[in-house]
Amino acid sequence: MRLLAKLLRAFIRRGTLRVIDYKLGRAPDRKRALQLPIYGVAAEQALDGHSGRRWTLSRAGYVAFKHKGAFADIGQNLSAAVADGQERLIAAVDGIERGEFPPRPEDPFLCTWCPYPTVCRKDYVGDE
Repeated sequence: MRLLAKLLRAFIRRGTLRVIDYKLGRAPDRKRALQLPIYGVAAEQALDGHSGRRWTLSRAGYVAFKHKGAFADIGQNLSAAVADGQERLIAAVDGIERGEFPPRPEDPFLCTWCPYPTVCRKDYVGDE
């Protein structure tokens, strides 16, 4: 399966790579967020061989404007966070390919903004 994404900011310096994403609100929950771990892996792969070197992810995080600290790191153990993100992405893709993709809103009571309430099955979340 081919995935398409748009990385907002990557910094490369001295053989290392930093991936940053900006959020107007707060940073997503580290246990649920896939974005930065996957962006990190994709950036490493895309930059491999650039300037004749291998680029490795050294830091990844969110600049969240409504977060207590301006920068929210994806975790203390970067390699574990990236590996976990990859495993969760593969599990999600496998589920989609099987036709299993149940809604899992972080807070189902805050879905009033969503433009798809007539097709969403969120009413069944947690009833299983």
